[in-house]
Amino acid sequence: MTVLPALTTTVTIVIEIFFTPTQPPVVIGDTVACPGQGVVLTASAGFDDYFWSNGYDGPSVLVGPGTYIVQATAGVCRLASDTVIVYPGTTPQPVITGQLFNCDGAPAALTTTQPFATYLWSDGNTSDTAWANSGTYSVTVTDAYGCEGGSATVNVVSANDPTASFQISPSNEVLPGTPLQFTDISSGNGDAIVSWFWTVDTTEFTSQNTNFTFTTPGVYAVTLTVTTSNGCTDQITLYVTVIPDEIIVPNVFSPNNDGDNDFLEFSGVEYYPGTDLRVFNRWGQTVYENASYANTWSPKDVSEGTYFYVLRREDGKEYTGHVTLLR
Repeated sequence: MTVLPALTTTVTIVIEIFFTPTQPPVVIGDTVACPGQGVVLTASAGFDDYFWSNGYDGPSVLVGPGTYIVQATAGVCRLASDTVIVYPGTTPQPVITGQLFNCDGAPAALTTTQPFATYLWSDGNTSDTAWANSGTYSVTVTDAYGCEGGSATVNVVSANDPTASFQISPSNEVLPGTPLQFTDISSGNGDAIVSWFWTVDTTEFTSQNTNFTFTTPGVYAVTLTVTTSNGCTDQITLYVTVIPDEIIVPNVFSPNNDGDNDFLEFSGVEYYPGTDLRVFNRWGQTVYENASYANTWSPKDVSEGTYFYVLRREDGKEYTGHVTLLR
């Protein structure tokens, strides 16, 4: 029997090996789309082709709110990214707050009721606070996602304060019973003065001008408050001195530091500055003199007894008499 050799076949196989990235594509980009705008999503580089779930291809795509993935090929391999969600953004609605009316001519500080990432005020200011003079103002802002919105317009009034002033006639130093006229000479500084409020001692008036008669000696405050059409106010106080007709002279005083009648007091002398006082003992020797006496003599080194005084006002009127000093 004849043995034949085994049949053999030689086959050559060519294997082509491709390099494939080990990581799927990574998508970057904003995940909030502002109203009326889209965001750009971009897949990482290193792939041959890109196919987005919304039907577009390429490494980058402009999208609105929605859910997206991208498949990328490298050779014969195709890898998919993680899901990316783009959320709808909202339009910021800034509300301006601040002192929209301000007296004394000072600018008003304007800001918004909530903070934003950026500001652009209508006067060009880009800080979060605007210092506003009289006029209209608005602001355009962007939030943390870059969405833009504008405020309503506000009107700012920065008004000047009035200047209160008045005249006293015939004088601010009068005798009791002298009629006084108080005449308003205030300035509105660009605005109309619409109200007047007087306080004369404890009496109140609301006319523009007023009059009053004091019957008792003393120093009295007269206050005028004026208000403009914008609501700004100013106030001034002047004083009226009602001088007694006569100085009342004493007959005794006791400078013993008990707090009672310690000084030689001539009632009313305080209304007559420049009144000269001279005090003499029983031998005619001067024991005290003052060219403008103000009820301040309380001697410690003068003995008890009766003393003679001469009190002369600047107008020439003279008071003389005796006073007793007791301890």
